[in-house]
Amino acid sequence: MYSNGVLAAETLTMMASSDAGYVKLPNITFGCSNHFDNNRTGVVSLGGGALSLVSQLGPSVGKKFSYCFVPYNQNASSSRIHFGDSAVVSGPRSLYTPLVLKPVSNSIIYVTLEYISVGDQSVFLPSIEKGNTIMDSGTTLTYLPTQAYILLLSVLKGAIDLAPVQDPSNNFDLCYEYGKDFNVPDLKFGFDGGDELLLGPLNTFVPVDENVTCAAFFGSDSINSVMGSIAQQNIKIGYDFDDMVVAFQPTDCAHDQ
Repeated sequence: MYSNGVLAAETLTMMASSDAGYVKLPNITFGCSNHFDNNRTGVVSLGGGALSLVSQLGPSVGKKFSYCFVPYNQNASSSRIHFGDSAVVSGPRSLYTPLVLKPVSNSIIYVTLEYISVGDQSVFLPSIEKGNTIMDSGTTLTYLPTQAYILLLSVLKGAIDLAPVQDPSNNFDLCYEYGKDFNVPDLKFGFDGGDELLLGPLNTFVPVDENVTCAAFFGSDSINSVMGSIAQQNIKIGYDFDDMVVAFQPTDCAHDQ
């Protein structure tokens, strides 16, 4: 993505979570673009860099935010993002893993994904160094290193008692006709710290036409994985840069307030 323009500062007005109505935050720095490629929309930076929105809001409300992605097939509802105390994700169903920032790319949020389980079989990531997985709300699919990707598709094939079909779009490697006989096993993402995040078919398969659905994963030559937005649907995810932790909580995001 290409963009250029000027660095500006302005008062940012946001809806308050309480009955206070709106809150005004002065002198928020942002990029004011006057040229960008391919008719791109704007991007809000929520990483650990000094000019990210969450860092600039830190002195006022704390360096934390959360969001909850409504499933892509529920167009009537909007996804919400919270900052400050209302962004705290906690409760008996919450899972936690350390948040990792890297000096060379502190605008990117990393976690450590150790393995993916399908039933009693686990696919371990080739690199389990701290911060091997990017949490990316702007990427649709989940990307895995090629070795882990091939193994995961093999395990999924063995767990689904149907014959795969050709992807009509020729983009995906594992697809099935879906109907009453299509039963997708849940996947578990095992994170650093010992917690496992359960992902159902909504998070792991994506329909490509009215009869065919495909595994929402791609292989990558990178040693890092990327957890995309499909995998994050109906999960309230909180990022706390003060305590350096990422929290996950299964949620009906259409009713998240």
